[in-house]
Amino acid sequence: MIKSNLKVIFIAGCFLISAFSLTAAAETTEASDKAAKLDKAGISVNTGDPGKMKAPVKAEEQIVLSGKVVFDAYRSGEITVAVNEGGTSYEGKKFKLLNSTVLDTPGFFFVSVPPHSGKIFLEAYIAENTPEGLKYMAWGKYSSNPLMVDAGNIEDLDIVMSGTLIDNKMNNYQGKAVAIKGRVTFDNYKNGPIYINASSSQGKVPDINSISIDAPGEYVLNVPVDSGAVYITAVNGDLESRQSQKAIGSYGNPVEVGSSDVEGVDIKLYEDVSSSIGKLSTVTIRGRISVANFNGEIIHVGVGKVDYERPNINFTDLSAPGEYVLKVPKNSGPVYVTSGAGERFKSYKNNPVLVKDADIAGIDIEL
Repeated sequence: MIKSNLKVIFIAGCFLISAFSLTAAAETTEASDKAAKLDKAGISVNTGDPGKMKAPVKAEEQIVLSGKVVFDAYRSGEITVAVNEGGTSYEGKKFKLLNSTVLDTPGFFFVSVPPHSGKIFLEAYIAENTPEGLKYMAWGKYSSNPLMVDAGNIEDLDIVMSGTLIDNKMNNYQGKAVAIKGRVTFDNYKNGPIYINASSSQGKVPDINSISIDAPGEYVLNVPVDSGAVYITAVNGDLESRQSQKAIGSYGNPVEVGSSDVEGVDIKLYEDVSSSIGKLSTVTIRGRISVANFNGEIIHVGVGKVDYERPNINFTDLSAPGEYVLKVPKNSGPVYVTSGAGERFKSYKNNPVLVKDADIAGIDIEL
């Protein structure tokens, strides 16, 4: 049975105010907002001129990180600003939480951490507690993560948030639609729904449409007429939390959608084996990652059966450009090697790599 999986992100309205009033109100509001957040965090500060606050000082020789959370589409919900030990990584790894603070609305934040904490990852999110863990409604990060914390306070750590729920073109769509039809197969299927997603860009969220079926099998996915290039993927697990995805798959090439239905868009799902790679008979893939204008970001390297998607076979993190080694199961067949750092992402130029029963070297990627 096909179930609709349509969710909407509500976009907050914008209001026009005169430049003079906005400037005057902003200084007073920002100063008050900062003072309230400091008081809530237990941090003392000499405000002086409301428009010229001095750097806060935390008791017990703590380092204070401060900045502003910006979320143009904010509607409701508490915002958690979290400081995690270490750099960013592929989803699925657990951070060690150093400290966090909660904001009632977007605005200024202050959070303290021990001096000389080293590399940290600063993020903000709105989430709900579920039996499976946190379900993220919105998320954002400091753009220059990881951040090095030494002996002094750090200011202007602004975080821009965005919604993580799917903004779907088929929500309240009244125009003509065509159907994309196919079959999903999964050799190791155990339980849980299968989501079939249509996206306008490869590797991105399903912004066109998303449906679910109870188990592997046939599906019909409607999209607007004349959508053009549409990428079709499938997931077994939680659509919105990649940490809980059990398997992924992709049709690969984009489907060209005109005015007629498209059939034969079949997808094979591949199980996520990254957590059990040590128990399998493996060979290695090795190479070198080079990064132009490297500025200290954590570098990710991954191997998966699906290009432009989360690596379902294995992954590693590098603190600097250089050599990497990844174990993969013997005779995995064609796999895709990818790397990312910050906002940059690149696939190995000769993907897919054919994995048999021997080690493979020279899989280099330039970011």
